[in-house]
Amino acid sequence: MALTLKIIPEQHFDIGPSAGWRAFQATPAASDYATGGYLITPAQVGMYMIVGATVIGQKYAATGAVQWVISQPAASFGTTPVLSTTGVYLTALQSAASTGTIAIPVATNVGTTGPVYADTVANQFSTTGAATSITNATFTGAVGNFNEVAAGTDLSGFPLWILFIGY
Repeated sequence: MALTLKIIPEQHFDIGPSAGWRAFQATPAASDYATGGYLITPAQVGMYMIVGATVIGQKYAATGAVQWVISQPAASFGTTPVLSTTGVYLTALQSAASTGTIAIPVATNVGTTGPVYADTVANQFSTTGAATSITNATFTGAVGNFNEVAAGTDLSGFPLWILFIGY
């Protein structure tokens, strides 16, 4: 499992004597995705502990997209939060309706696997001044229905930027 991490120039800041942030570009290798995602350790990003991380940018391909999610180990959450020295997991998701390759066909994904708007009531648009509102709108279909991509999926075409906060 190979995830290449390169620091984004001039995005390494110390916020205090024991805290800082670092922004990295993460580029997956071809066909090496493992179930559960990529483990990113604090040492890989120049830290002792990762307090949190978030995706700050990702590549979108004309054929579709990957939804990247970053999560902390379960042991981090409890009555008293515990910072983890083991790292965070970077997990790739795709539309539940998609199978096989990671590509989510744009023409198929819009209006068929996602929410579908039904125009069932006449005069449902109302305008007051500069504001326009919709009334009596009906949506059907899956909203935010995503599954993890399969192990071995080639994600090499979907690099992303991640901001890590920690010390």
